[in-house]
This record gives sequence, structure tokens and C-alpha cells, in this order.
Amino acid sequence: MTAPKIISLETLVKEETAEVSELLSNKENYSIFESYEQFQLLILRRMALAEESLTFSVEVFIVKKEKIYCRSKEDGQFSLLPHGVKGLLDRITHFYDENKRIITAYSHQIERLEGLLFNRKLPSYFMDLWFDIKKDLSKMESFYYRNGMVYKEFSKRTTLSFGDYIDEFKDIEEGIQLQASSIQRFKGRLDSLYSYHDSIKGERLNKTLLLLTIISGIFLPLNLIVGFFGMNTSELFFTQEPEGTLKVIYLLTAVLVLCLLGMRILKTLDHYFFRVLLGRYNFYKDLTQRIEGIEKSLKGK
Repeated sequence: MTAPKIISLETLVKEETAEVSELLSNKENYSIFESYEQFQLLILRRMALAEESLTFSVEVFIVKKEKIYCRSKEDGQFSLLPHGVKGLLDRITHFYDENKRIITAYSHQIERLEGLLFNRKLPSYFMDLWFDIKKDLSKMESFYYRNGMVYKEFSKRTTLSFGDYIDEFKDIEEGIQLQASSIQRFKGRLDSLYSYHDSIKGERLNKTLLLLTIISGIFLPLNLIVGFFGMNTSELFFTQEPEGTLKVIYLLTAVLVLCLLGMRILKTLDHYFFRVLLGRYNFYKDLTQRIEGIEKSLKGK
């Protein structure tokens, strides 16, 4: 198999060499489509996963009459793309298939976070992972916004050159829009996860504060009693009785039991009296009644 013939940029674009070189030297690697009198320049940005980050690279094509040239990443030189329009279609399809796989991988990470939160598990790395995914999805969103516009412009300007492959190029355009919509949906799910995460942390904090309040409420009377009997004053209660210390212990135990039982009694009253007897709220009973009402109305018709 013979190696593809190498063609320099100057040979392909001639008068526009300086302008095209400036576009190719852009370090931001944006997607670009420029139509000139003798040729069209297509720079497509694509996604890739490095070891610890989401990266982007570009693929450069020059469409000149019925021939398509692609740039090599190694030496920056151009060569004729085999199979013409079909070869370009296969190359672009491969790019967006790779992008789709990357997006799917991020979707799995989001589902993993959802599974943890829905089981009320808050891993210590949640916020770090959430921020990394959010940051990458924001990059993807910007990427697809510009990429979609560039591809649409390219497709509109070069439709006549597609021949029998017009529908396939249109499918790619629809796929770009679908992938962009998926990214927006994933960002929405991430925002919901953040809100749910805050809710769980807030609930746990409230429970902790409630527990501290209960403990303070229980031991505050005990501290008051201990402080009272610890005063160095004359004629203090039980000071003259041989079983005074034991009586103080009984008193402290009675106060402790009363506080503990009091909390239990209040919870029982709240559950059975206010909710059940007064019917403050019965979610499933209300749903059942609504369903039965709908069924009766349908049977009446």
C-alpha cells in the first residue's frame, strides 16, 4: 500500500496561505468554517479523555472542488483523503461517535452520584466529583454550541458536493443537536443532585442540632439541681438526713426519667392524636380517595 502524497498548505490555498495559517495556529482550537473562492476550510473540534481531564483536539479539512484534504497531526502537512465525500463522512461520523461515548461515560458518573444520594449516602468526595462533572459539562455545552453552528454552516454551503450522502450528513447534524440536548439535561440533573445533597446535609444538621437541644434540655435541670445542692449554705435540704445523698440521687433520676418520657409522650401525641385522630395529613389515604373518585366518575359516564 502506497503512502498518501504529502501536499503543503501553500500548494493548496496559494493566495490565502497567511490567513489560513493564522486560523490553524489558533491555540484555542475552535471549530471554524470558512468559504473561499477556490476552496472551503473546515476545522472541527473533537473531545478526548486524558488521564485526569477532558481535552479537545481539532481535525482540519480543505475541500477543493471534488477533492478533500486532511491535515496530519504529526507534521501539519496535508494529504488527499481516500474515498472523497464518503471518507469525510466516515471520519466525521467517527468523531461524533467518540463524543457520544464520552458523554455516555459522564452520564454513568451522574447515575452513580444519584444512586449514592437516593440511598442517603454522602461520600466525602461528592462535591469534588460534582464540581469536576459540572465543569466538564459546561465545557461540552460551549463546545457543542459553536461546533453545531460550524457544522450547520458547512453542511449548508457544501450540500451540492455531498451527492448520495446528503441524508447521512443531515443525520450527523441531528446527532449533534441530540448530544447537545443530552448535555443540557445532564446539567439539570446535576443541579437537582446539588439541591438534594444540600437538603440531606441540612436535614442531618437539623437532627444534630435537635439532638444537642434535647441533651441540653435533659441535663440543664440536672445541672441546676446539682448546683443547688452543691451550694455551701446552712440548712440545705437533706443535709441533716442520713440518707440525704440517696434522696438527691432519686430526685435526679426522677427528673431524668421525666424528661426522657416527656419527649416520648410528645412524639406519641404528635403521631397518634394530631395526625391520626385529627387527620392532619394522610398522604396515601388522600391518594386512594382521589383514585376512587376518578373511577366512579368514569363509571358514571
